[in-house]
Amino acid sequence: YLVTWDPFLVERHGSEGELRFLYCQFSTPTKDPVLQAEILAKRIVLRDAIYYYLRNKPLTFLTDASKQAALKEDLISVINEHVSSAKISELYFEEYVVRGS
Repeated sequence: YLVTWDPFLVERHGSEGELRFLYCQFSTPTKDPVLQAEILAKRIVLRDAIYYYLRNKPLTFLTDASKQAALKEDLISVINEHVSSAKISELYFEEYVVRGS
């Protein structure tokens, strides 16, 4: 089963106050249909937790390609904190872009 998340658009400010936007979309695979159903049932709570995480991470962390593995692990942890039937172990970025204005 593959849970595809609606895109996240997170407004951030750069080091000089310029407006930046993080746009990301990802999916999470699972072999457990109960976990898939739980994720779908808790989608609003999970989206809020993920958005909060992304909104509060430093922009330097979010734009550093060497931090991709840590970012994935953190997002997996955020999701797993809110589900109880099983845990996800993978996350696939479909799109990840930080743009300035």
